[in-house]
Amino acid sequence: MTPKAGWPDRLQLPLLWATGMAVVVLLMARKIDSTPQYGLVFNEMLVRLLHGQFDLAPATIGSEAFVHQGRAYAYFGIFCALLRLPLLLTGLIGADVTEASMILAAALSLGARLAAASLAISRARGPGREPRLIILGAVAFGGESLQYLRPSIYQEVCSWGAALASVFVLLAVRRILEPDRKAGPLYAGMALAAGLALLCRVSFGLGLYAALGLMLCVEAWRSRARLLGLRAVAPAALVLALFVALAGGVNAARWNDPLAFVPLQYQVAQRQVDPDRVFRLAHYGAANLMRAPYALQYYFAPIWVLRDGSGQLLFRQTQLDLFDSVELPPSSFFLSDPIVCLLAGMGLWALARRPARVPDAVLGRWALAGLACSAGVMLLAISLTYRYRMDFYPSLDFAAWIGLAALRLKPAPQLARPVLYMGVAGAAVSLISLILYDYAPFGPALDLDMRHGWTTPIIETAQGRNPYIGHLMPDGRRLNVPRGG
Repeated sequence: MTPKAGWPDRLQLPLLWATGMAVVVLLMARKIDSTPQYGLVFNEMLVRLLHGQFDLAPATIGSEAFVHQGRAYAYFGIFCALLRLPLLLTGLIGADVTEASMILAAALSLGARLAAASLAISRARGPGREPRLIILGAVAFGGESLQYLRPSIYQEVCSWGAALASVFVLLAVRRILEPDRKAGPLYAGMALAAGLALLCRVSFGLGLYAALGLMLCVEAWRSRARLLGLRAVAPAALVLALFVALAGGVNAARWNDPLAFVPLQYQVAQRQVDPDRVFRLAHYGAANLMRAPYALQYYFAPIWVLRDGSGQLLFRQTQLDLFDSVELPPSSFFLSDPIVCLLAGMGLWALARRPARVPDAVLGRWALAGLACSAGVMLLAISLTYRYRMDFYPSLDFAAWIGLAALRLKPAPQLARPVLYMGVAGAAVSLISLILYDYAPFGPALDLDMRHGWTTPIIETAQGRNPYIGHLMPDGRRLNVPRGG
């Protein structure tokens, strides 16, 4: 049990959440002039949706347009457009609210993650009050909470996908750690989060759908002898089906294909900038298992920015052959989220080797397998970007909260110091990574002037200069195509 001395337990989470959000707001208030935002895309998308239209004005979507049958479309889901309904009702539909939307997403995400960590701590026989507060502080002031706060339409979608996933993970952890709790409402809430995520960012939606689908299958199998037991899973299954139908309807209206979410062949402007995409799509597709080894080092051990004996970036030809884009800056979860990664390792160990420490280990294993699908999609994707790291957090967080709940340590105050050092290091790396992300140019790193190191194009962008030197083709030619700005 947590000692009663110190802060009242009921105030810990609100204070941490409020302080964490104050940091988020301060960081979002900084002005970064180098980021294209397409800030009114979702505003126009909402207006047109209400008139039964799914295309956008070419001037609004710009180079991000997907052109199908002569009309310009955005590939983004409609969730962030629906969030702007209050703007329409108040006559502010012309306002760019990208930053405000990201702050709201951060607030939801942080609240859910703190609640899940607190729930796990309440189940642990852990190392005492100080390390526990440090763990909660690491959630509030590092890693996922801070290092992705670069305002852009791309990041807004990722931020809301992560927020919805955090709510899903909180409910899933509650179901697994409190198996005696009534399951129906939890599964219905998880289904709603998964459905909204599918309308926001499909990679998050796929992971949440896979996790909940597997959990419902386990529950249905357990209840196979009594039909009344299926009442807990039926509402959730219905909600999932309704959102699949809605997402499929949107896709059919855009692309005449209910299963097409991001049809890269229709992104005309991108083909002009990256003419080798046509060959890459034809030979390797938008997702390919051959990309996984390179992607793993990109996200966890980014040695790709180092140079070989000839002065070229490591694995340069692999980049050129398999990927449309490998973006700066380099980063690693082990550095930005060390405490979460450590706890996630403990969670994997508990689920695999110490299932008695997890109230419902079977359900936990299947949930984690499903959540990992979001990260799996990113490991196979045709592009690697900094913001795509957010797709790894649902599985990382889930495993971490399971690992935290499974802790079986005697009270050890001496653990507070190393845990604190890890938390401070993670927060420092996260802030540095955010600064680098602020000025890292979008697009392939190989198209940038990196003769003096990978930090050079970031510094040039911060100074207002364009670091692009032409698109590098797989055969070594460099094309002078417009990019940047």
